[in-house]
Amino acid sequence: MMLIDWFTVAAQILNFLVLVWLLKRFLYKPILNAVDAREQHIETQIKQADELKQQAEEARTTFESKTMAFDTSQQQRLDALDKDIEQQRKDRLNTVREEAQQLEEKLKQGRDNQQRSLSKQLTIDIQNEVFAIAEKTLMDLADTSLQDKMTAQFIKQLQAYNNSELVEFNQSLAISNEPLMVHSAMPLSESQCQDIEQAVKGIFELNKPIAFLIKPELIAGIALFSDGQKIAWSINDYLKSLSDSIANAFQSANKPQQNVPKQGEG
Repeated sequence: MMLIDWFTVAAQILNFLVLVWLLKRFLYKPILNAVDAREQHIETQIKQADELKQQAEEARTTFESKTMAFDTSQQQRLDALDKDIEQQRKDRLNTVREEAQQLEEKLKQGRDNQQRSLSKQLTIDIQNEVFAIAEKTLMDLADTSLQDKMTAQFIKQLQAYNNSELVEFNQSLAISNEPLMVHSAMPLSESQCQDIEQAVKGIFELNKPIAFLIKPELIAGIALFSDGQKIAWSINDYLKSLSDSIANAFQSANKPQQNVPKQGEG
């Protein structure tokens, strides 16, 4: 005789009841709600159509009445139009005279601005040339001694970072599966790479591999990258800061001064 597993039967009944509830909750009810919403939308559209029809009838009646009024006062409208055209002609002539005066003033101001702009551009060109020569000189003078000093300066900057900055960089290290990237303007020696790797792993307490790449645009510098985060030291940063300072100083010096009203003018 086959025994009935009442626990299994009860579980199947419970599963069936849960399935019925889920179907009602997530299938039938949304369908019914969608049908109700559709019916409401159709009723709204019908109501809007009736309103539009009523508005069209009112507009047609208004148009017919205006057309009849226009036919009875056509000559008056033409006379008023002639007067309006004449007034517009006078207004336009006055506007043209004012625009001509403004144009003359702008031309005079433009000549002054052009003279200042030429002087400014000449200064910028000289400034860019000076910094370009400085960058090339630094790259030409780069040697083992300079690389050792840059390596030491980069490690010193790493050690000088505060806790909040290190925490932010550590967070990027924790979520990144990519190796750490060290960029340098010139090739680093094996001992320099070892010094940087030892300092980085000591500061951030990690065992991730470190890849070293050459990036000449750093202009005598070293940078550490991880998932968008960057720690860098480069002479190019000093050059850029100096260039921005000179540009800002020149811009302030050439800012047009406001005209001081003469005594007695309101």
